[in-house]
Amino acid sequence: MARKHDWRIAQKASLSQLIQTGKDGIWALLLPFIVLGGIYSGVFTPTEAAAVSVVYALFVEMVIYKEFGIRDLTEVCREAAVLSACLLFILSCAMTFIWLLTAEQIPTSWRISSSNILTALDVSAHGQPVVPDSGMLHG
Repeated sequence: MARKHDWRIAQKASLSQLIQTGKDGIWALLLPFIVLGGIYSGVFTPTEAAAVSVVYALFVEMVIYKEFGIRDLTEVCREAAVLSACLLFILSCAMTFIWLLTAEQIPTSWRISSSNILTALDVSAHGQPVVPDSGMLHG
């Protein structure tokens, strides 16, 4: 991709820079090995692995890298809660839509095209689904 867009680098990294970068990043690179190693060795379950990864990441960020402190922890938790809430809302909307499609047996009885999908999901003023006409049913 760099050749395609003709991106250039200022200078190549020396061997000592590569070694120093590896040393600086080793703590972050160990996280997947700790989590997967713990799961596959039977030390903890996947749910416990999530908790271990959070504790390990907090330790590395606060003690080793010193990226943030105790005072920043509340803001990080708030941002994580907002992101989780947004993802759960999207997931609940998708699950509701899947339930609607399954309850109405739309995948098995209708072949919905782009021209009639709005009609198929339209709801009348009384809150009842519109009964499909012969133009919507294909087989």
